[in-house]
Amino acid sequence: MALFVGKCILPRRLRNSSPDYSNRTSPKLSLLVDDGAGGQRPRQELAIVSGKLAAAAAEFLEEFVPASQRHLVVEAIKRAFDQHGSRKDRHKVRLRFLVERVGLEAFRELYREQLDQPVRATQSQNLALRWVREDELPALHARLLRLGLADSQPLVLQHLVACTGASTCRLGICLSRELATAIVSTLSRSGLDLDRLGPLRVNISGCPNSCGRHPLGQVGLAGAVRRVNGRLAPHYTVLLGGHLEEGKTSLAAVKGTIPAGTVPAFIERLLAAWLQSDQRHDWSAFLEAQGEQFAWEPLAPY
Repeated sequence: MALFVGKCILPRRLRNSSPDYSNRTSPKLSLLVDDGAGGQRPRQELAIVSGKLAAAAAEFLEEFVPASQRHLVVEAIKRAFDQHGSRKDRHKVRLRFLVERVGLEAFRELYREQLDQPVRATQSQNLALRWVREDELPALHARLLRLGLADSQPLVLQHLVACTGASTCRLGICLSRELATAIVSTLSRSGLDLDRLGPLRVNISGCPNSCGRHPLGQVGLAGAVRRVNGRLAPHYTVLLGGHLEEGKTSLAAVKGTIPAGTVPAFIERLLAAWLQSDQRHDWSAFLEAQGEQFAWEPLAPY
């Protein structure tokens, strides 16, 4: 597999191919996968950057990068370009011109500055702090407490994910971040034992696009619009049952659509039904046992 950066700085397309380390004429960024002898070794990747035109040979940026870290390599290169690439001439908004201007070694330093950042964002919209020694943890925790970043919350609230929504996104239909705040507030006042819910994933997207990763949520909500009494009104499509596990991942199934203002009460009722069921220790078993009847009955009032 080779991953190319197209005319912009972000990956535009994927190609499947065998590793060919002799073909180094691409003027862009490439990640070449080496599966090892017979595919027995863990997948490794070879990052290549060219600072020349198409006819020139590319140079190695890194030798081998673990496949699990390929997104970090691409992100670091993108950030290095964001900070140091040309923005004045649209014809030079290319990675190769930055490498050509500063040189490969200087670009490698810029890239590694970004790669070695101590703070990284996660897909669950949390922050990961790197390189913290065990003896530093008490002082770090105390500092985070003073900043209001270490308050204890049930996992279901910590794992709630929402995209930016219509407040800042032109594609957004609904105010997904505001809905997330309303759900947290409703559940916090509900009297439910939220700790018993474990790390249940609630994912919210402000439109059918999956920026909030709603198809992977155990409870997924996607912004929609419906006509009510002749006027357009914000709604959410409800999806249930997304599952994340290597080799067993499955997308959530659409169960219905409800008005946006009723979503927090629906979520509270849904989770209360789970906690009262015989399958309260397994969300997937709960959905499977109750089947379509369970999915539609809570939606009926809305």
